[in-house]
Amino acid sequence: MNHRLNVLVRLDLDPRSAVVVVSGCLTEANVPALVPLIRRTRAIIPGLRVTVDLAGAKHIDHPAVETLQQFADSEGLSLDPIPSPPPIVLRMPALLPDCPALARTYAGLAVAASAETSAYAPRPVRRDAGPTTAAARARRRTARVGELVS
Repeated sequence: MNHRLNVLVRLDLDPRSAVVVVSGCLTEANVPALVPLIRRTRAIIPGLRVTVDLAGAKHIDHPAVETLQQFADSEGLSLDPIPSPPPIVLRMPALLPDCPALARTYAGLAVAASAETSAYAPRPVRRDAGPTTAAARARRRTARVGELVS
């Protein structure tokens, strides 16, 4: 699957904060590409608070969030006894969005599965089946299809 990561670094006029806006798909495979961008953003101004905004992402993997949280926690460690605001803050939705490509795949599988189960569903046996020739069976099938369509 094509999981593209789109990142926009926004520096406001306030020199104490920056926002890294993530859109697209955030997966465990592309978190290593995001980490250097966050580090470079922090290096612009000493003591810069960086907010990683995941609210606009189309797809967020839970392992990717855990990896990003571990990175944010490790970057926040300092020997300074005066507590300071966290240097990296993660802003994300309460429910992590699923991948739209996977949702389409799952929907397609569900439709295929329902079609298979309906094809093998038991049909009621008619006692007055009548003649069993191929022509009679074809007429009955045509009649059943006509009932379904109307």
